Amino acid sequence: MVTTGVVSFQLTMCVLAAFAFSRLEFRGRDAIFFVFLLTMMIPAQVQIVPLFTLVQKLGWLDTFLGLIIPYPYISTAFGTFLLRQYMLTLPRALDDAGRLDGCGELRLLWHVILPSSRPALATVAAFAFIWTWGDFYWPLLATTRMELRTLEVGLSVFRDSYAGTRWPLQMTAAVITLIPVLVVFLAMQRFFIRGISTSGLKG
Repeated sequence: MVTTGVVSFQLTMCVLAAFAFSRLEFRGRDAIFFVFLLTMMIPAQVQIVPLFTLVQKLGWLDTFLGLIIPYPYISTAFGTFLLRQYMLTLPRALDDAGRLDGCGELRLLWHVILPSSRPALATVAAFAFIWTWGDFYWPLLATTRMELRTLEVGLSVFRDSYAGTRWPLQMTAAVITLIPVLVVFLAMQRFFIRGISTSGLKG
């Protein structure tokens, strides 16, 4: 549930931001995008304390909102960059054809740009899924109830459930936890490679 929520939320924000930075014309667009990219240079560890304080003041600790909403904030810049670079490779003739058919900006995004951006969307979704599924630090800080903790935190609890580490059981649990990530990567591998290679062609 947490991973699905994070992937959906991040894709929504990245798609809207990438569309604005690649297809819309407004003053200071490139400067704003440059400043936006600078946030990628801030380590996630530096953001943890203010993020935790904000989530605490909002009353989101020990809730699914507290687990889902902060994740895209940490990694949205990379997804936006990847999608923007891909959208820049799409010909402007597609936009003109859509507008001739009466499409507004959101309909143009939904009916023209998104269907043409599937490889990049799959790449961003795969990155978000793998990063969220394997994260340990934030779920450990944001939750105290066992029913809200993710599998990675559960593995650390499982380690101490038998009065000491029982390595065969620990390794079995680790492999079971790895299976969804492996399945997602294999399913999206074709789109993943295409999205990465195409996104670097134009900037």
